[in-house]
Amino acid sequence: MEKDNQNIILVLLESPYAGKTKKEIDYNVKYAQLCMKDCFDRGEYPFASHLLYTQPGILNDTIPEEREKGIMAGLAWGRHASKTVVYCDYGISKSMMEGMKKADSEGREVEKRYLYYSSGRIIDKWKIKTGDDIVNDIKRTIDTVYKNGIDNIPPSPIPQFPNGKLK
Repeated sequence: MEKDNQNIILVLLESPYAGKTKKEIDYNVKYAQLCMKDCFDRGEYPFASHLLYTQPGILNDTIPEEREKGIMAGLAWGRHASKTVVYCDYGISKSMMEGMKKADSEGREVEKRYLYYSSGRIIDKWKIKTGDDIVNDIKRTIDTVYKNGIDNIPPSPIPQFPNGKLK
């Protein structure tokens, strides 16, 4: 299954990683995995340095020098990407902003994306959700990934749950 090199779209993926607790970091990792799946669903080949370099035995994100090394390595790889895609459901962190600035300085397109909502809102049965409701919907989706595996999550933009509707 060979793909024509002219049709390959390399993207540098930006999403939050750091958190105040292990659970927050775990949610951010699962969210980044869903973002990578979204890229593949779009026909892109993503690279997310925060999923690779933070694995045990590589770099420790809690040590500032190692965190910086990982960020710099990811940004260096980004020079080969067609664009930087920024997943904004959880907001834009300082590191994500650095990635956006780097892409801009290198003339690379920056595309903001949302897995679960557009224009800052999720539409649920014609009801608009904002704030904590959005975060809770994202957490429920990530919990579903933990229980059922990433392959059982439908493509974005709006996730579906076992009963067929957002809660």
